Amino acid sequence: MKDFRNDIPEKLNIFIALTSYSLSIWFLYLANTVDNYGLKFFYAILFGLIGNTIFSLLHESVHGVFSRNRSINDWFGRISAAFFPTSLTMQQIFHLGHHRRNRTDAEMFDQYYETDNKWIKKFVIYTLLTGFYWPSSPFANLVFLFCPWLFKSRSFRKNDLMNKTSFDAMLSGLDRKSAPHTKIRLEILFTIFIQALIIYTLDISLLTWFI
Repeated sequence: MKDFRNDIPEKLNIFIALTSYSLSIWFLYLANTVDNYGLKFFYAILFGLIGNTIFSLLHESVHGVFSRNRSINDWFGRISAAFFPTSLTMQQIFHLGHHRRNRTDAEMFDQYYETDNKWIKKFVIYTLLTGFYWPSSPFANLVFLFCPWLFKSRSFRKNDLMNKTSFDAMLSGLDRKSAPHTKIRLEILFTIFIQALIIYTLDISLLTWFI
C-alpha cells in the first residue's frame, strides 16, 4: 500500500505557513496604526482571511499531514494554534473526536427531534452559523488552564445545552486518563506567550486586538 505521507507538500506547507504568519502580523499592525475606522475594518477582514489559511494549516497538523517529520508537524501546529489562539493537542482531541461523532446524535446540529427543545436547537445552529465557536475556543483554553475542575463539574456539563452543543461530548476526550493535561497546559502557556509577544512588540491596543 502506498504511503500517502510521501505526497505531503511539506516545503509548500512551510512556505504558506511562514507567509501567512507574516501577513497576519502585518495586517494586525496596519489595523493598529490607522485612524480611519473604514481602513481598520478592511485590514481586520484581511487579517481574518489570512487567519482562515492559518487555521487550515492547523487542521493539517492536527491530522499529522502538515509534514512527514513529526517534530516539524507539531511545532508548526503549535505556532498555528497560537494564532487562533488555542492548544494543538486540545484541538486534536476535540477535532478527531468530532470525526468519530460526526452525524451521530451527539452532533446532530441540523436535525430536529420531537423531544428537542426548539429554542436550544435554534441557539445551537445560529451560533454555529455566526461563528460563536471562534471566541469559545480560546475561552475554553483559559478555563482549562485556570479552572480545570469546571470541565469535570456535573452541573456544568450534564445539562441539555451542553449535550445539544456537543460540548459535553467534546470534553469527554479530556476525561481519559491518557489525556496529556500537562502538555495541553504548556501549549496554552506557549500560546499566551506568542499573543503577548505580538501585542507588546506591535504595541497593539485592546480595541484592535478584539476586532
